[in-house]
Amino acid sequence: MGDDQLQLHEVFAVLSSPRRRHLLERLCESDATVGELAKWYKADVQAVSEDLMMLEQAGLVSRREEAHRSLMHLNAEVFDLITGGIE
Repeated sequence: MGDDQLQLHEVFAVLSSPRRRHLLERLCESDATVGELAKWYKADVQAVSEDLMMLEQAGLVSRREEAHRSLMHLNAEVFDLITGGIE
C-alpha cells in the first residue's frame, strides 16, 4: 500500500468518530478555541482536546495563535485532496 493510500485510510479512521465529524462541521462556521468547542458540544475539554489532536495529526485542522488564544481552524483544502484521491 502506498503512502497516499495509508494517509487516506488514517483520515477515514479519524473521521469514524461522530464527535470528530461534528467538531469539523462546527469549524466550517468559524475558527474556535478548544473551550468554545467543548462548550458547544457539551463535552469535557480534555475529550474535545484529544479529538482535535487526532484531527490535527490527520491534517484536517490546524492551530493558530491569536492574542493569547489558540484557535482551531478547519483545513478545508484537505477535503479537496481527499475527494480527488477517491475519484
